[in-house]
Amino acid sequence: MFPSAAETLRDPDNTRARIRRVVAQTPFTGLHLHDFRHYVAGVLDDAGLTAREIADYLGHERTSTTQEDYM
Repeated sequence: MFPSAAETLRDPDNTRARIRRVVAQTPFTGLHLHDFRHYVAGVLDDAGLTAREIADYLGHERTSTTQEDYM
């Protein structure tokens, strides 16, 4: 979900730690990395993408996962 400058996937632990450090410097307590997935799904839904397109973007095999948990 978060590509590196080399266009490879970033290490999830490094990404999670970095985001935690950034969030700690903001007034947004309780914000987690997974919250960004929900935000992105909402933006894509508002933009008119289908459940299948959003599921593909989020890496969900089943559209039901996307529809039940993200839309």
